[in-house]
Amino acid sequence: MREVHVSPAWPDAGAFLQAAPDWFALDRTAGQASALYVACEKDTLRAQLTGWLERTGVPVLVVRGFGSQSYVQVVQERTARDPRPAVLLYVVLPGVRECGVTVHCIG
Repeated sequence: MREVHVSPAWPDAGAFLQAAPDWFALDRTAGQASALYVACEKDTLRAQLTGWLERTGVPVLVVRGFGSQSYVQVVQERTARDPRPAVLLYVVLPGVRECGVTVHCIG
């Protein structure tokens, strides 16, 4: 599904305060032995994966077939702040010769 990505906005402070409880969430991965990340090459899977994983708190990375240094740095900084070992679950789209899932340890 294609969508226009627009920053959230509210007509007034009262509407924001009414919506705020829906935004609050504790770290659902706290207490787990490792920090799991799910990555895919295609942005088309982002909505599907985030929909499936939203309630678990597992972050989704979209790498688009290559790694940009700035994106690598963002992920490295995030994993450096977490004392747990980071594990990457890499999902490959059907139609790609090596379709399936690969698990990598980050770091």
